Amino acid sequence: NVVKEKEEKEQYVEERKQFVARNEEKLYMLKTYQEFNDTQKEISNAKKEIKEIEDEIVGYMEKIEEQEKNFESMEAEFKNYKEEFENFVKEADKEKLEIDKIME
Repeated sequence: NVVKEKEEKEQYVEERKQFVARNEEKLYMLKTYQEFNDTQKEISNAKKEIKEIEDEIVGYMEKIEEQEKNFESMEAEFKNYKEEFENFVKEADKEKLEIDKIME
């Protein structure tokens, strides 16, 4: 389900953003240059991942919008077919009544 996938991606992005925020806070408390560098790299990778997932989310949103339009179109088409069917049934009932009158 596209909606569920979108929601899962949004949740994951939130978790990654929290990860970035936590690591940015601790960045300047690190004692060695290597720790600083490693943490900066992790932050950079997380931000890149966030961007990629947000792009995926936009794709999901476009799919959802397309599916909603398709649904509305199919719903309108269904209503037309239903109306045609109901008219057909009415006509068939009228014809049946006429045949019943003739057969009496």
